[in-house]
Amino acid sequence: MIILGLTGGIASGKSTVANMFRSRGYTVLDSDIFARDVVMPHKPAWYAIRETFGDEYLLPDGNINRRLLGTTVFADNAARERLNQIIHPRVIELIEQGIEASERKGEALVVVDVPLLFEIGYDKEVDVTVVVDVRPEVQISRLQARDGLTAREAQSRINAQLPLSTKVEQAHYVIDNSGTLEETAQQVAKLLEDLLYPETEDRGPKF
Repeated sequence: MIILGLTGGIASGKSTVANMFRSRGYTVLDSDIFARDVVMPHKPAWYAIRETFGDEYLLPDGNINRRLLGTTVFADNAARERLNQIIHPRVIELIEQGIEASERKGEALVVVDVPLLFEIGYDKEVDVTVVVDVRPEVQISRLQARDGLTAREAQSRINAQLPLSTKVEQAHYVIDNSGTLEETAQQVAKLLEDLLYPETEDRGPKF
């Protein structure tokens, strides 16, 4: 079984690409979904966040105020590291369980969707790494439209992450999501062909 590590930058379109793998019948282990699950009220990570950041980061219904917490950690490296230490080990545990389940089913390929794939060193735990890239101006525009941010806020969130250019340099494959959905889908199809039918390939290490 091939374990494919999928990553990108904020608003690069990684979720769009992940959905393209899903539509083709491949299992996608989404770390963002796992991260939301582990911080549900009264789970261990929820208590840890409450103790670390305070009750002001809770909504009236008890859920984590993700927007407020996001604003805090994107502006404060130390706060972001504290949050990562709470969430990441629990998310990795769920990912490993998902990989084991896919192996038991005899699946040919499983996609592990991890925004911080390189930052936390999880690229060493997968067989192949794929970065979803996008032009900077497209990334800012999409982030503003998606989250209702100003250009300055959007740029601040982008700057808080490892540059996409750095991820591209480390990746085995790169999918450019700056164009149309059809163009992106064609790249996903070519990637799957190269990975699952290597005897027919004639390629370098990246698209």
